[in-house]
Amino acid sequence: RRVMLTPVGLEVAERARPGQVKRLIYLDAVVPTHGKSFADGFPPERIRETEANLIDGYGMPIGTPEFLGIPSEDADTRAWLARRLVAHPWGTMLQKANFPQNKAAALPRTYVRCKAAFTDEQLATRDAAIRADKSWEYLLIDTGHNAMMTKPEETAALLLART
Repeated sequence: RRVMLTPVGLEVAERARPGQVKRLIYLDAVVPTHGKSFADGFPPERIRETEANLIDGYGMPIGTPEFLGIPSEDADTRAWLARRLVAHPWGTMLQKANFPQNKAAALPRTYVRCKAAFTDEQLATRDAAIRADKSWEYLLIDTGHNAMMTKPEETAALLLART
């Protein structure tokens, strides 16, 4: 069977029998590192600012449709997304990844970077490391972070071609 997984794919890969997971594909996503959290790469002032602005004490503001890459001329999609955006649980950003066997390193890996997506120093450093690592297939798609909403056909074709 062909199945696509979200970032929990690393956990599945860690526990799977040999041959069950064929490839890992990251769609403009964080690539977890064993023993580190996503927030480990944040400067201390960003962590303080985020924690000072949590919604109901746990939710990180997710941003606007514009921040997520939905073009201003796509009013219907922006409205649809705005009605559904909810705060992201901050605790997930602090949780350390636990992949002691690092089985994912032996799998083919593809990273799909959304060219028009938000970037900062942390993300730029990650991108440079992935591009330099020949064990990765690195692809670009000309859209914002929510490629599945702004370029659904192109995104689906790109993913299906690698499964």
